Amino acid sequence: MKGTLPLIVVAIVLVIGVSLMISKSKNSPTSTTTNNLTQNISPTGTSAPTTVPTSTQNNLPLSITAPIDKSTVATATISVKGKTGAKAQVAVNDVETTADASGNFSASVALDEGENTIFIVVNDAAGNVTEKELTVIYDSGQ
Repeated sequence: MKGTLPLIVVAIVLVIGVSLMISKSKNSPTSTTTNNLTQNISPTGTSAPTTVPTSTQNNLPLSITAPIDKSTVATATISVKGKTGAKAQVAVNDVETTADASGNFSASVALDEGENTIFIVVNDAAGNVTEKELTVIYDSGQ
């Protein structure tokens, strides 16, 4: 075994769906991967970034069934409804919920008088994330 060393995994770090893996072998360069960017670092310290295709990002469906974008409502609270992946985590502004087994979700959101921006973010266990934004106008009539 003189002169050869097995591949040693130095560190694996998982941070909110982003993984970082650094590996090193005596006879090979160090490779660092985060999301879809790989950076190869030669033993001399030079590096060259390489893009790696990522097929699992943003493949999570998201459709909003209510309210309609740019609609005007007369109530201070609305129900944001939609469909995404089964059991996906859903955040509607500051309200968090989980989609059911069919992907349906609903969240109540309080509105301020006038124009309100509603951000919907969904993510699943595979790390897929999809976002949508819509505007709703609250007009109390007063």
